[in-house]
Amino acid sequence: MFFLSYFDETGDDGANCSSSELFILTSVYMPYTSWKDNFQKTRDFRRRLNTEDQLPTRTEIHTKDLLANKWPYARYHWAEKKRLGILEKFIRHISILDVKVISIVINKARCTLPVLDQAVTFNVQRIENDLSEDGNPHHCFLLITDQGRLEPMVKVCRKIQVTNPVPSKNNGGPLHSPNQFLLEDPLEKDSRQSYFLQMSDAISFVVYMYCMREILGKEFHHRIARFVDRSTVENMLQTLQPVLNTKASPHPNCKYGIKIYPQ
Repeated sequence: MFFLSYFDETGDDGANCSSSELFILTSVYMPYTSWKDNFQKTRDFRRRLNTEDQLPTRTEIHTKDLLANKWPYARYHWAEKKRLGILEKFIRHISILDVKVISIVINKARCTLPVLDQAVTFNVQRIENDLSEDGNPHHCFLLITDQGRLEPMVKVCRKIQVTNPVPSKNNGGPLHSPNQFLLEDPLEKDSRQSYFLQMSDAISFVVYMYCMREILGKEFHHRIARFVDRSTVENMLQTLQPVLNTKASPHPNCKYGIKIYPQ
């Protein structure tokens, strides 16, 4: 079975924590047989948003900018409640699709390895783990990413297809488990042209808001924190439960399957 995976992130993957203390890389993946149905349902959803909330169907949903009321959303003069309502509708829509979601969170202050390398490796490995569960050796998937990080992602994906050290469950040295299911190099696409990259972006920002409080005990930007509280974020993650790959990081590490590194 052939799968498509869409990767997007929240935060800066550089070592400097002043720009962002966390880096979140989220993947939304699906079997190719579900792609058209997921696409059609999302196109219909965007048409409803246009009717109900006057969000043009061709306008990208970029979650951080939507909540912070940046361009192009500022020109609509929407109230905070309406901007949040659009995101909550988007989250509910994602939850009914035939997709799975994995989020990797890198706590940059504690990470001694390249941030993006670790996030990509952990995410790709967990997709492979999921696809290998039914024992079918013919599964494969393609990685599609937003613009801006293609070259380093290609480098990482080529490396883990040759050598991919994973921790031993028996406390021994690392085992080498080259990735078997990833096809080709990652492909780049403008998120403005991809509903599924916009979904990854939305989920990664929700996870970011959740982890800023749960991991760091801090608030996110005051322009958002003043109307998005802890329970709102928790409710969105609970809504997403049907599509979250909770095996990616089993409870009690995180009830939403979010892989946090380092623990």
